[in-house]
Amino acid sequence: MTNLNEWLKQFPREEAEGKIIDLENELAAWRQALSMHDSLTGQSIGNGIGKGEEPNKPQAIVTILSQAEEAMSPGEILAEMVARKWLPGEAKYKKRFYATLSRMNSEERVRRLPNGSYVLPANSQEALAGRF
Repeated sequence: MTNLNEWLKQFPREEAEGKIIDLENELAAWRQALSMHDSLTGQSIGNGIGKGEEPNKPQAIVTILSQAEEAMSPGEILAEMVARKWLPGEAKYKKRFYATLSRMNSEERVRRLPNGSYVLPANSQEALAGRF
């Protein structure tokens, strides 16, 4: 038990939390890079969207926003997903869509503007330009 107590005292919790945040940010940037690649080429890398495959909700949201010329309201994103047959139109799926969009905003994978519309984070495209 003393070894466990010693380890608990020495554990660098703040350092570990900082590394987790850094890794999550890097992972989000890579996910956006894959999604942008897939939307521009129609190809798939890894678990991205391939031809004839339906994307998961986060992939679909990023793909639609990456192809948009301006910010989109949640309703516009949802309508586009339904039009592309990437999401059924039933209410239970709409609730899941809004939950996913909210989570993606919290994770900074999308950015909610003051008027309630959404865009891809501006810094993600700048950061990605330096990586590829």
